[in-house]
Amino acid sequence: MTIDGVDKLLLRARQKIRDEKIILGRTSSQALKLRLSIVHKIIYLTFNEGYKSSGGKEILREDFARKRCY
Repeated sequence: MTIDGVDKLLLRARQKIRDEKIILGRTSSQALKLRLSIVHKIIYLTFNEGYKSSGGKEILREDFARKRCY
């Protein structure tokens, strides 16, 4: 998935939250612990894709390495 693809996915998620008036509440500490390993895996895979690309001619994916979420 490209950076543009991730941006579009996040945009659609935010729009769905607004449209359906989804209320985000506090998450229990137990639920957070369960999610932590998934977050670690995503960070690890994103770093690896930026450092050593799995496809294309470029080894370093500067678009991944420099992209910041705001």
